[in-house]
Amino acid sequence: MSIERKVLGEIVPSQRDYRVIDEKVKWISDRIYESAKKIGIKLEVILGGSYAKATFIKNSGDIDLFVAFHKCHWKDELSDLLRKVLDEAGLKYYPFHASRTYYKVVFSDLIFELVPVRKISTYKDAVNSTDLSQLHVEWLLRHYKSLTPAHILLSKKFFKAIRCYGAENYINGFSGHVLDLLIVKYGSFVNLLRNLETFDGFLQDPINPKRNAAAALSPEKRIRAINYSKLFLEKPSISFFKEKKLTLKGFIKENPGKYYLKIIFYPLDRSIVVAGAKMYRAYRFITKKLLFVKSSEFYWKPNNPFIARNPAYGYFLLEKIPRFIEIKGPPMRLKRDVERFIKRHKNTFIRDKRIYSKERYRLGDIIYSPEVFSWVRGIEFQVYSPKKTKNL
Repeated sequence: MSIERKVLGEIVPSQRDYRVIDEKVKWISDRIYESAKKIGIKLEVILGGSYAKATFIKNSGDIDLFVAFHKCHWKDELSDLLRKVLDEAGLKYYPFHASRTYYKVVFSDLIFELVPVRKISTYKDAVNSTDLSQLHVEWLLRHYKSLTPAHILLSKKFFKAIRCYGAENYINGFSGHVLDLLIVKYGSFVNLLRNLETFDGFLQDPINPKRNAAAALSPEKRIRAINYSKLFLEKPSISFFKEKKLTLKGFIKENPGKYYLKIIFYPLDRSIVVAGAKMYRAYRFITKKLLFVKSSEFYWKPNNPFIARNPAYGYFLLEKIPRFIEIKGPPMRLKRDVERFIKRHKNTFIRDKRIYSKERYRLGDIIYSPEVFSWVRGIEFQVYSPKKTKNL
C-alpha cells in the first residue's frame, strides 16, 4: 500500500460518518430557517468549508455553515441579525470577533461555525473576504476532477504536520483555500510539492482578481514548506503526515546549534482569536529586539475550541549571548545629539569620529519590556546552553 493511500485511509470519513454529519447539518439548518421565518429575516443556510468540498478530515470536528442574508438586510449589521436568529432558535452559541462576528454552536461531538455573509453572486457585492467564501466553494466544485479532493486532503494533512497550515495571524501559513487553488493549478499533491519552490507567495484569487489569496502566508512558512517538500520527495515517509507538538527538544533537532532561548507566553484574553494574535505580537516584538537570532518559531495550539487557556511558546536559536554590546551613537560633529546620547548612556567612548556606549546585554530587559505586558498576562523564559540541552 502506498504512503498516500495509507494516509487517506486514516483521514477520509466513512459513508456512515457522512450520513451522521448530514443529519446534524439538516437539524441545525432547519432550526435556523424556522427561527428566521418567525422574526421576518430572509436568509439561506449554505454548507461551506471543507465539508462542502469533500475535503473534510475525519474527526476534525468543525463544520462551516454560511448564513447568507438577502439584499434587503445588507444595510443591517449581519452579525446582530444572526444572533437574533440563534436566540430565537434557543441555541447556545459562543461569539468570535473577526472582520465580522461569527458564532460557534456545539451539537453533539461537532462544532458548527455559523458565519454571517451577504448572499451574493459576484465579488463586487462583497464587503469583506468572508462574503467571498460561498463563491470559492462553487468555483472549486466546478473545477474538480475525480481525484482532486484526495489530493487536497493529503496536502492539508501534510501542511498541518509540518506546522504550515492555517491563515490565522499566529500561524501565517497556507490556508485551506490556498491549498485548494494550488492543487487545482498543479493537479496533484506530489506535483504541488515539486513546484512549491516556484510559488512566490502571490496567488490570484479566481473570484476577485485584485486579491492575493495567499496574502496571509509569511516568507518563513513558505520557506519551511519548501524545505519539507524537498525532504519528503527525497525520502517519502508516513512520518511527514504525523502531527506533533513542538517542544524545545524538537526545535533543537530541527535547528542544531549552541544556544537556545525558550519563552512561555500566557494569554491575556479569553478569546482564541484575540489571544493568539496578541501572544504572536509579543513574540514578534521580542524577536525584533533580540540580537544574534539565527532562527525562531512561535507555537500555539489551543487546547480549548472556545477559550484561550494554555500558553504559547517561542523558541529561538541564538548564535551567541554576549555579556556586553555596543550602542552606536551620532557622529561627533552633531554636538547636541552627542550631548543627549551621553545623558542617556554610560560608559561612552569615541571611535572613528562617532560616539558609542558599552552596555550590559540583558535578555530580561528585552523580554520583560512594558510593551510585552500589554499583549500577554505573564511571561517566562529560560536560556539553554550546550550542557543543558543534553539533558532535555
